[in-house]
Amino acid sequence: MAVTRPLAIALALVLGSACASSSSGTGTFPPSGTIWFGQSVDLQTLVVSERATMFARGAPLAFVASLTRPSTGETLGLLITGSGELGADSLGSVPAGQAVIGEVISQYEISTSGTLNVSVVDSTGAHLADGTLTITPAAPAS
Repeated sequence: MAVTRPLAIALALVLGSACASSSSGTGTFPPSGTIWFGQSVDLQTLVVSERATMFARGAPLAFVASLTRPSTGETLGLLITGSGELGADSLGSVPAGQAVIGEVISQYEISTSGTLNVSVVDSTGAHLADGTLTITPAAPAS
């Protein structure tokens, strides 16, 4: 899998104290340690729209992640694995106390189809949130 990033990421944060998430995964934010995917995310409220786990290659893609712990002011990473191949990138410095992050990642080009595991990781490689999505071949142009 090749993952490229031609443009800077739009990264938005919400204070950890404002992120009361539902343990059932049906509230505004995903449960702790979970990533929700969708076609877009409101970078002010971090609500993901049109939640899904399957996307056509090249389709808009965004996520919201509820971290297992608030950030300590560290730089977090985005790790993408699938079929033994790997893509990784920095999400940048996340201010201390932040526990929910959202990102629009439509800039990514994922040159493979299949199931991908996406993780937000700290500098030690510890997973703070995980999710799985499936990329299908792009629909033919009509």
